[in-house]
Amino acid sequence: TEQAIARIDALMTPWKGKSGERLRGRLGLSESTRIASDGQVGFWMRRSEATACGVSEGGVIRCGVIGGAACRLAVAFDKTGKVTNWKASGVGEACELFFDDIGAPG
Repeated sequence: TEQAIARIDALMTPWKGKSGERLRGRLGLSESTRIASDGQVGFWMRRSEATACGVSEGGVIRCGVIGGAACRLAVAFDKTGKVTNWKASGVGEACELFFDDIGAPG
């Protein structure tokens, strides 16, 4: 988990002070957004979970989610849309799902 969050920090560092529009596009729809006095904060969630299916005694196929971990990334943007700060929290395997999404600023 610590390594995954450290990798997110390393990937996010080049975004600091740059326009966050491309980053927002890469991360997709935010889970929520909060207005701050100096801009706004967007929250994105990634989940790692597996789906398993089985046949019940009555012969009905049922599927459900097993296991699962979550990682949340909060990114602060100033009033001009530039990235000012971020924080990731959660479990390593779910946080790893952010690696490819963050990428490098263009």
